[in-house]
Amino acid sequence: MGAENQRKMNIVFFGSSAYVLPLIQILNAEYNLELVVTTEQKETDAVPHFCITNKIPYLSVTNVKTDAFLTQIRDLGAPVAVLADFGLLIPQDLIGIFPKGIVNIHPSLLPKFRGPTPGQSAILAGEHETGVSIMLLDQQLDHGPILAQEKASIEQSDTADTLYTRLFTIGSSLLAKSLRSYLDNSLVPTPQDDSKATYTKILTKQDGFFDVDKIVILERQNASIGSHQDLEDSIASLQNDAKIITSEKLHRMVRACHPWPGVWTKMNLYGKEKIVKLLPSSYYHVIPAKAGIQSIPNESKDGSPIRSGMTNQDPVNDILLQVEGKKPMSVKDFINGYPETKTLFQKLGLF
Repeated sequence: MGAENQRKMNIVFFGSSAYVLPLIQILNAEYNLELVVTTEQKETDAVPHFCITNKIPYLSVTNVKTDAFLTQIRDLGAPVAVLADFGLLIPQDLIGIFPKGIVNIHPSLLPKFRGPTPGQSAILAGEHETGVSIMLLDQQLDHGPILAQEKASIEQSDTADTLYTRLFTIGSSLLAKSLRSYLDNSLVPTPQDDSKATYTKILTKQDGFFDVDKIVILERQNASIGSHQDLEDSIASLQNDAKIITSEKLHRMVRACHPWPGVWTKMNLYGKEKIVKLLPSSYYHVIPAKAGIQSIPNESKDGSPIRSGMTNQDPVNDILLQVEGKKPMSVKDFINGYPETKTLFQKLGLF
């Protein structure tokens, strides 16, 4: 199929976060993007806002299994669809509408880290490398054959947010190349090796909680952590009684769980129990001021990240603390305000 014919080809896209905007942009530029289907409901949400701004038809949904929806998609006559970070399970009835199937962009090197949290899992496991897979959707979880893959490094300062932003940007370029080849039948899908599959889990707010009174802190900060430790085991070691934690592991958790669900605990501060969040400093500007510390999230009005330019790899300084009702502050300033916490943070390797 020639490039000119592909530009005229109808395509449907399914996706629901700011991470997928580069994919929408490239599909809109190179094909006839007939419809974007998203689970985001507000016009100010990332995908609807982008579609409205760029005059791309979109549809907000909460269910993709109804006869009315399936008929609407079937009537578009698109031979293929593309999906990324959508948020709903796709039934076979929907996949079957498209003669060339649904192409999925998954932010890991499948079959490793199948499931909903591959970026978080890679950071928690201490991986130095991950990647993007372009695959065909089937009825099993991230199981379909692979069209293309590209590796990407995981930086020491990466949070789940920065990693996903980079991976989906890489994925948009990889999709542009691999989709053309797939549609003209010059790219043959390769089955995954199921024997090497690992799986991730959905995160809840409680997954970010750890009890400072029930953690055994391993003094040797650089103690080895298995590189293939999965997300559930990593989180459980922060939650359950008498579990061991290293400073390195805590830092991984803070980066992996940002922005959701966030790492948090409860502390007794001046006789009152307070919720304290642990935040990655690379995501905030922290400015000493006469009235205290100003902290400005590195995010612009449109939701895109604004990097602070911080490249500090010192683990003592790359976590901020935020007491409920207050602004984020450095560990040093936190201890100045709450000196009774000094011993704890020394054991945690944060001071």
